[in-house]
Amino acid sequence: MFPVLVALSSALLIWVVYRLITKNLPTNYAWLGICIFIISPALFLMNLSALRQSIATCCFVIAIHYACKKNYLMYLAMVVVAALFHKSAILLLPFCLIANDRPVKHWVCWVILLGTIFLLLFSDVLLNMVVWVAQQFNDKNYIHMAKQDMQNSIRATLLTAVYFFYVLLNLPKLKGKHLIFAKIYMISPLLGVLARQISMLTRLQMYFDIYAIVALPAIMMEVRARGPVRLNRRNVLITFWDCVNRYAMPVLIIGIFLLRYYSFFTTPDWEAFFTYRSIFLLL
Repeated sequence: MFPVLVALSSALLIWVVYRLITKNLPTNYAWLGICIFIISPALFLMNLSALRQSIATCCFVIAIHYACKKNYLMYLAMVVVAALFHKSAILLLPFCLIANDRPVKHWVCWVILLGTIFLLLFSDVLLNMVVWVAQQFNDKNYIHMAKQDMQNSIRATLLTAVYFFYVLLNLPKLKGKHLIFAKIYMISPLLGVLARQISMLTRLQMYFDIYAIVALPAIMMEVRARGPVRLNRRNVLITFWDCVNRYAMPVLIIGIFLLRYYSFFTTPDWEAFFTYRSIFLLL
């Protein structure tokens, strides 16, 4: 029975990914979305290690679909269904508020950036917030995870910060559904950066990571659509950033994905498992 459940949950995830890519990316960028899905440790590789949360994530994607149509009743229903599989999904209720295509002003980006820095510098504030939320679930495991002194490494934080800055700085230029998905995805690297203080936050990242398959290709497509970089003699820094944004950042981001893909299989945590298991073993 369990292998059947694994096959069905994997089929659901693949269907959700297929719909996200085919409905929101042109054919010449669809391959990039598929590539990100396959090499991202938090998506394809972790599906079978977090079965319940993977199903809850699929429900969240469907919920966002209804939120985009301003059908908030169905959004609520799908989040409740997600919470039946993984109760942490109930924290997704407020995110319907950002599932809209209202433009993001530059000052909002600055507020997000400064707010993130504040929470990193004053970790006690962040810790108290996380512990309070964990206590609302009345689950000793959640409370223990929130209070334990575990932090993400500096390397992991810096690598995640690349995604965060890339999305944040390009957010004001996006429109339509690409803007919506970029807003939602940005929560993932934001939590990843804050996990420098509390590693438990990486578990919530999974709900938002899936939107990387649309948000990152959409940003690269929008940057490319601006045309070749032109020299701004009055402000060389703008020209420098345009070059970095157009050429260096996409290469760096794909490189980070590949590095994490490699690290996923070489980490000592997996030594007890001699082979990586997937649904293909059922064949």
